Amino acid sequence: MLRDCAPHLLVLVIAVVLVAPALAATDEVRITNDREHQILPDISGDWIVWTDYQNGNADIYGYDLKTGMIKQITEDTADQFDPAISGTRVVWTDLRNGNDYSWNTDIYLYNLKTRKEMHITDDAAPQGDPAIDGFRVVWTDLINGNADIVFYDIDTSERKEITSDKADQYGPAISGDRIVWTDRRNGNADIYMYDLDKGEERQITTEEADQYDPEIHENYIVWTDERNGNADIYMYDCLNNEERQITADEIDQSRPAVSDDTIVWMETRNGRKDIVRYDIGTRSESRLTTNTAERLWPAIYDERVAWTDLRNGKADIYLLDRDTERETTT
Repeated sequence: MLRDCAPHLLVLVIAVVLVAPALAATDEVRITNDREHQILPDISGDWIVWTDYQNGNADIYGYDLKTGMIKQITEDTADQFDPAISGTRVVWTDLRNGNDYSWNTDIYLYNLKTRKEMHITDDAAPQGDPAIDGFRVVWTDLINGNADIVFYDIDTSERKEITSDKADQYGPAISGDRIVWTDRRNGNADIYMYDLDKGEERQITTEEADQYDPEIHENYIVWTDERNGNADIYMYDCLNNEERQITADEIDQSRPAVSDDTIVWMETRNGRKDIVRYDIGTRSESRLTTNTAERLWPAIYDERVAWTDLRNGKADIYLLDRDTERETTT
């Protein structure tokens, strides 16, 4: 089971770069303005990456926050989609090795600093859902006939199958030694974690309702949780072994992301989706977006939040610094 197997489902970096508005430190910035759709951003350090449809297929593009330049990362005519970034390393799901009779998606990596590409997986089974932290990459792999989590160390070439249960495990995220994912071995969706240093697996949630879409940064795990009859955001503190319910109203909150002491998520309120931020230390919540257009799929790194924005009649990538948010009451 790959999370995003729809058409939004590329590695030669071209020398041509397109100029976007330079980033002001405290302003909301429209990163893309092409007539086609740009979706599913991720952000790390000085780079934002996303899936881009301006060439008639799905490609990976990046934006350099220092220079204000947009760079096309992939140009293969097959689809490349669902990018993740850590520092200057970008990973994505790639269809260039498939054909009309097989859904053979692979994981590729590109280093924005060295300008080198790496083909990480090359077997006939589909791989997708990549995530990366430093030299470490994880993904969902169907090589065993069901969805499992696989780990790869770029520096040492170590490859390790993290899960082997016959049920599906998918949608991994990684931070340091910890890998988290959605796991269906108990008949519902739960959150599990694996510690690479200790070689130990741990079940994080035990509720009968579904918990899914986990993200992790250092000691904090966040996920979407349906135990209360709607979608809420929950958090687990690995340092203190404590679970916290972050949202409690009846509207849906989903697709959380976390960086340092901040959580962001997508919230359905007043008939549209907005992006909301939560400070873990102060337990205060604020809304980052307020107009009538929908905002989707937030990503966060340090003080900056990126998302997919529909205000212009199509999907664009926008960016906002944390200190420009608008405080709201909840």
